[in-house]
Amino acid sequence: MGTLISSGMMAAAKQFAGHTSLQAYEVAEIPQIFADAISLRGKAKLGDKTVLDALIPYAVKLKQHYSDTNDFRQSLDAAAESAWLGMERTKALSPAPDGPNGLRNAMRIAPTAERCCLRSLPRNLRAKQTMISRVSFPADRP
Repeated sequence: MGTLISSGMMAAAKQFAGHTSLQAYEVAEIPQIFADAISLRGKAKLGDKTVLDALIPYAVKLKQHYSDTNDFRQSLDAAAESAWLGMERTKALSPAPDGPNGLRNAMRIAPTAERCCLRSLPRNLRAKQTMISRVSFPADRP
């Protein structure tokens, strides 16, 4: 998992190399960049009962909601809810026998998706109030 997370971080860093700051719409793109890098490196996709089952819905909802509302705080909440629903949907998925989680996880929540939601998202939701209070998001976007 560490290699996959590192791949996502490096992809995001490459995407914004040379930037000294990011606009909110750019920050909203990071989860998708992260998910794409994880998918490429781990050879997984949505529905494979991996972290991508939570991360991809999070990424899509964050970008779409921010584009629609221009409210980053609300967008984070909506994205977290989508990630949770994506994780819950993994209960009904049957992993491929040779897939990353094998048959041992059939009819269970994908362990990596669960970790994403249960460990990262709640902590991020608590931390976002502090983070966002220090960052100003201009209403105008290019």
